Amino acid sequence: MNKSKSLIQKQEFNPSDIQLIKDTVAKGATDAELKLFLYTALRTGLDPLTRQINCIKRKVKQKDGSYKEQISIQTGIDGYRAIAERTGTLAGIDDPTYDTEKQNYPGKATVKVYRFLNGERVAFTASARWSEYVQIFGGKVGHMWDKMPYLMLGKCAEALALRKAFPNDLSGLYTTEEMQSVDNTELPEKPTTQVHESKVEPVAKVGTVVNQKQEVPKANTNQITTRSSEKQRYLIRIKLEKIGVKTVEEFEDYCYHKIGKKVSNADDLSKTEASALIKILLLEESRLPNQTNASEAPNEENKEWKKL
Repeated sequence: MNKSKSLIQKQEFNPSDIQLIKDTVAKGATDAELKLFLYTALRTGLDPLTRQINCIKRKVKQKDGSYKEQISIQTGIDGYRAIAERTGTLAGIDDPTYDTEKQNYPGKATVKVYRFLNGERVAFTASARWSEYVQIFGGKVGHMWDKMPYLMLGKCAEALALRKAFPNDLSGLYTTEEMQSVDNTELPEKPTTQVHESKVEPVAKVGTVVNQKQEVPKANTNQITTRSSEKQRYLIRIKLEKIGVKTVEEFEDYCYHKIGKKVSNADDLSKTEASALIKILLLEESRLPNQTNASEAPNEENKEWKKL
C-alpha cells in the first residue's frame, strides 16, 4: 500500500522566530490561532518566514448577522505542488481545460491530477467556476483576475483537484487565489449556474498508456436512476462516522471540499458523485490508526445521520 511520506520537517521555531512570525506573518492572531498556524506550517513543511505559508485575518459573517474575525491559513499553488510532490505519489498534473477560450473571461476551468494508489495511476478531477472564485471590488473584476483570468481560474481548479487527491496532506490549507473572492464587495454581475461536476476514476496500471481525451459524462438530473444507491449511502454513513464527520454541517463542508458539491443529504448525490466520495473516504480511512471492523454499522442513535 502506498502511504504518504511524512511532511513534517525536522525544524523547530525558537521564541524569537515565534515572536517575529506573530508580529509579521500572523499579525493579530490569538495564541490559539498562532499555535494552529505553526502546527500547519510544520505539518506541511512550508516556511512562514519566507512567506511560503500565510496567516490572513478575515471578518466572517456569523449566523446571527454579526461578524467575527477568523484566520485563514493560505499558501500559493506552488506550495500545494511542493506538498503533493513530497508525498512521492504525485503522478502528474494536466494543464487546465476551459469551457471556452474565445471570451474575455472563462466560465469554468477543469484540472485533472494523478496519483499512484495501490499500483494504479488514479485521476482526480475538479472544476472551478468563474462566478464562485472571481475577485470583485466595487463592481469591477480584481486586477490580476482581469489581467490573467484564465491563469487565475486554472489555479483554483488545480488547487481543488490537488486537495481532492491529497486530502490528508492539504486539508485546512487553501491557496491565495481560492480565498480572494471571500473579500468581494459585490457579486459578479452575471453569475453562471452553479452546477458542480467532479469525478475520481482509476486510469491505468503503472506503465500503461493513458488516454488523455476521456470525456466526463454529463449528469442527467431528470433521471431518477442516476441517484446514489442505498448501498452507497449506507457505506458513506459508515465511513464518514469513522473519520469523525458527525453532523450535517460537517457533511456539507466535507462534500464541498472533496467533490465540489455542497449537499446536506446523501440522497442528493448521483451514483458517480457517491462513488467518488466513497473512494476518497476509503483512502482517508486506510490511514487511520487502529482501524475497526469495516462491517460495523454507524451509531443509529445519532439523529443527525438520519438526515443523510
